[in-house]
Amino acid sequence: DESLDKKLSTTTCVFLQNVDSANIVKCKFSNSRLCLASCGCNILIVEGCQFMESSVGLHIPQTSCIYDLKVNDSTFESCFDGILCEGIVEKITVSNSCFVDVLNSISNNKKSANCAIEKCAKSQSENVAAALLSSEGLDNGDNENCDSEIVSAPV
Repeated sequence: DESLDKKLSTTTCVFLQNVDSANIVKCKFSNSRLCLASCGCNILIVEGCQFMESSVGLHIPQTSCIYDLKVNDSTFESCFDGILCEGIVEKITVSNSCFVDVLNSISNNKKSANCAIEKCAKSQSENVAAALLSSEGLDNGDNENCDSEIVSAPV
């Protein structure tokens, strides 16, 4: 509903919990805090999905451990984090996906083993690019002495 105030959204569109494997195909998630969250899912495949106007597109919580995460042919648009893996993910593959006006495309736990990014694109609208340029003097979070377990993967 376009009349809702998105700044106050605390919703999660879909939360998968304790599922052996899940295929999420051609779904559209928008206007929420978390679009898709998964905790205790052994294999998660996301294909042809759209994640729009949300804080986080795909979230793996800190308490979660996933063996295989695959994101194919998906679009993340106007999100703070596209893919946020706070928990442990053994294998991450992101392919043929695009990130438009997404501040952090892929943020991954340092303890996760393998992150493969194939044929992905990142772009910014003129408004977002101008806002980022005007904030260049601010701390960008790339502090090497930071105790965070989360690092950004290059897209």
